[in-house]
Amino acid sequence: MAGQVSVGGQLAWRHDGNSYGFFHTFDALNLEGDTRKVHVFVPHSYDSEKTKRYPVIYMNDGHTAFWAGGLTADSWEAQNTLAMLAEKNEIQEVIVVAVHPRDRTYEYTHSKWDDANVYGGLHQYIQYVSERVKPFIDKSYRTIPDASQTTIIGASFGGLAAFFIGNSHPEQFGIIGACSPSFWAGEDFLQDSTWQRGAPIENTTVGKLLANKKFEEGISRPKIWIDWGQPDNIFEVPVIERCQEMLKVLQNSFDYELNKNLFFFEDSIGGHSEAAWRFRFGLFAKTFYPAKNT
Repeated sequence: MAGQVSVGGQLAWRHDGNSYGFFHTFDALNLEGDTRKVHVFVPHSYDSEKTKRYPVIYMNDGHTAFWAGGLTADSWEAQNTLAMLAEKNEIQEVIVVAVHPRDRTYEYTHSKWDDANVYGGLHQYIQYVSERVKPFIDKSYRTIPDASQTTIIGASFGGLAAFFIGNSHPEQFGIIGACSPSFWAGEDFLQDSTWQRGAPIENTTVGKLLANKKFEEGISRPKIWIDWGQPDNIFEVPVIERCQEMLKVLQNSFDYELNKNLFFFEDSIGGHSEAAWRFRFGLFAKTFYPAKNT
């Protein structure tokens, strides 16, 4: 059934997906005056199993989550990955919410990272996702709103933003997917084709975020997935070093344990691209949302 539908008082286009589910695309989702495009990918069982509730994966870079719309002619094709894994009975059903950025270099970064691009909109974006998007989705769809069942995921700057969102609001997002995250942004600088190293990661803004006092109030730390690939792109070079450094800090200073609440994957083939993140998204989904009978 395709056509325009009303969801939570907002207009969306229901359109075909695949064997896994269908789409609700909000061309102009208006949440307290902030209007942007958002895709919601819903399992087919949503229509037939009227009492069933679903975990939710929130994705940054919604313009490349399902179809190509970024700098390259490629995308994560998240809908196809979920269909493939579901067919093999390797994952449970989830709802995916993919939010389009307005200006990703501005919204996903917290401080200056070069002389040519804007920055500093991350705080407002964190508020938008946590205070507007998630409440709207939980009110309008049959979700499992618990943090333990809720992911925020992204790649590159989107991975950095996901890390900030999850650690800023662990009471809402209990799982973080940081794919090739730009932990270097605002700290390391590219000069004459060489990366100039900044402060140790525990002394950076993202490092200090981990010491947020919210974690002293009985709120569990989010589970974290970090991955990186091969240095096929100059921006993956500092990603690799900073990700490895972050893993050590999480374990040594914040009591994270590998394969318990901290997971990482070093991609021996893929690099800094949607195609690589598409593959890693499948590994992520199997790790955090395995089929209940496995």
